[in-house]
Amino acid sequence: MNHFMEDHNQTASPLSIETKGKKVVVEATEFYYFPESLQLTVGQPVTLILKNSGQMEHDIEFENMKILLQQNDHGNHAENAGVHVHSLPGKTAEVTFIPIESGVFRFYCTVPGHKESGMVGFARVS
Repeated sequence: MNHFMEDHNQTASPLSIETKGKKVVVEATEFYYFPESLQLTVGQPVTLILKNSGQMEHDIEFENMKILLQQNDHGNHAENAGVHVHSLPGKTAEVTFIPIESGVFRFYCTVPGHKESGMVGFARVS
């Protein structure tokens, strides 16, 4: 399966990340994100880089955001999957996706207790 994904990554498409992508870095620490709000565009690929500057593991998950494509550090591709990326302390991780619906979507850390401690933000997609 990895061989197929490698070939797929090399195939040019009208939604090519290299030609139309936006990179967004979100820093996570105890217990907040910086920035805590994001501005995204419908149809524009986004590479979200989660930089964990904290002493604990953190992640980011977007609530109810519909996407067309997702590629994360594991090489996963899916339609209409949720946006989720996880990072260990002192590490970075990334996920690439294309928002396909406008709105305001909450994101938060799914590690138990972190959302309740304030690890919440919002992404406006227009």
